[in-house]
Amino acid sequence: MPKTPEPETKWEYQTVRVPLSSSHWETVYDGGGDVSYQDGKIRFRPAAVKQDHETKAALILLREILPDTVGIHIRYKALRQLRLNPRPWEVLWLFFGYRPGVEARTKTTDYFILKTNGIEIGKASGETEQEFLVTKNSPKLSIGGRHEIRLQLEDGDFHFLVDGKTAARSPQDFAVTRLYSGRDRAFTTFGLYAEDAEIQIDSVEVLRKVTTSSTAL
Repeated sequence: MPKTPEPETKWEYQTVRVPLSSSHWETVYDGGGDVSYQDGKIRFRPAAVKQDHETKAALILLREILPDTVGIHIRYKALRQLRLNPRPWEVLWLFFGYRPGVEARTKTTDYFILKTNGIEIGKASGETEQEFLVTKNSPKLSIGGRHEIRLQLEDGDFHFLVDGKTAARSPQDFAVTRLYSGRDRAFTTFGLYAEDAEIQIDSVEVLRKVTTSSTAL
């Protein structure tokens, strides 16, 4: 008798929508302004700075992450920048691999930014320390326009997409081991950080890796 083919194990991404409510997100700080959870959206409104050396920012963290989470997909709009002479990075930042520090506003985290002049991937620590891993001149954020950011793990490497197109990935653009998250190839939580900008989050989905089986012919 012919041998029965062994099932071939495959996998795919399953998206799970995260409610945009205070029961699912923790407001760590609001930048002297407001973080609101209303009408199925999250809106960041940090206070406008009065001095050029000042920065006002708001941060929220996902309270609980699902097992086997391998990414996140965010749809949002940068409504406006609050500084009179805004800087390219004063927009939404995606934090991943976030761990709070002992002192207030200290942390270690990896981050991704879609800026008005390109993208940036790096690590942040303490209150203001940063290490840049990737900077590119495109894609670019349009103030007032809707954008999508997606981060997904693929066989231990990180893939960043903006509006459905690849923006950066390891190992082509950076060594994954240089990220805090790259050591474990896993996510502990996700954070959304708005620096000197009014941001509206329209939806957030986490990605899970699920296996499927098919019999080869």
